[in-house]
Amino acid sequence: MKFEKQFPEEITNIGDQGLSGEIEFKSLNQDSLLVNLKNLSCIINEICDRCSENYMRKVEIDGYSSRFVANEKIKNEEEESSEEEIFVINAKDETVDLEPMFIQAIRLEEPFVKLCKKCSEEVEKLSEL
Repeated sequence: MKFEKQFPEEITNIGDQGLSGEIEFKSLNQDSLLVNLKNLSCIINEICDRCSENYMRKVEIDGYSSRFVANEKIKNEEEESSEEEIFVINAKDETVDLEPMFIQAIRLEEPFVKLCKKCSEEVEKLSEL
């Protein structure tokens, strides 16, 4: 299933086009669901760490997966033996909140140092010396 123009509230600097991509749901068992995000893309408005100019950084993520489980007890038990992030299915209306997953996927792609194109090229030239 494709989605477009999603605007996670926690990412206030996302561009006008929002986040787009594809999503797949797969039942693992009666208490667990695997959610795969594919071909995520968005534009993030950033400030260069070197020159303080605003620039647009394109984020493209081929894939990101997370598990959703039926309750907090299962989540706590499974997180003890797993390094992956596990989310909980909303028991009241049997829905999954994908926003934390979107945020996690985007944040994992953040560069340690944010450089605009000009500064990135200058730093690259300096490293060649």
